[in-house]
Amino acid sequence: MDTLHFALEQEIQIEQYYRQLALVSRRKAVKEVFLKMAEVEHTHVMALQEYERSQTVCLAPAQYAECRDWVKVLEGGMPKEAVEEVMELYEAARDVKWQEAQFYNHAAEVTEIPLEKMLFNGLCKDENRGAMLIDRVCDSMFKDSPSALAIA
Repeated sequence: MDTLHFALEQEIQIEQYYRQLALVSRRKAVKEVFLKMAEVEHTHVMALQEYERSQTVCLAPAQYAECRDWVKVLEGGMPKEAVEEVMELYEAARDVKWQEAQFYNHAAEVTEIPLEKMLFNGLCKDENRGAMLIDRVCDSMFKDSPSALAIA
């Protein structure tokens, strides 16, 4: 299997993973966060499929702007038991983002096809932005929580 097809399979699986995290989360706001992350992954699926079809790169940076409100939505009045649940889910999501970023970084380094290099670099940037956003959400939300110490 070539890198492009492997990337496409991974993006589909990760989109499904985020949808599953949304399903198992008991808090509405957390569900919304993971559904948004699934939408971002779906844009990556579409970009990879478009490249496969037409050999063109159609990758707009993921729209994380609305995600800045995640902290406001999720913080305040969260019961202690919910903090641990949310932190566990966010850490899992962040780890997936970092792994995706590493994969795309490597794929961009090894491909000799300029358009693939552009596509993989763009996907790497998107995944890095997503991981950093999750880190900021965790830092902001959980800075006073004992669970936050586990991130450091």
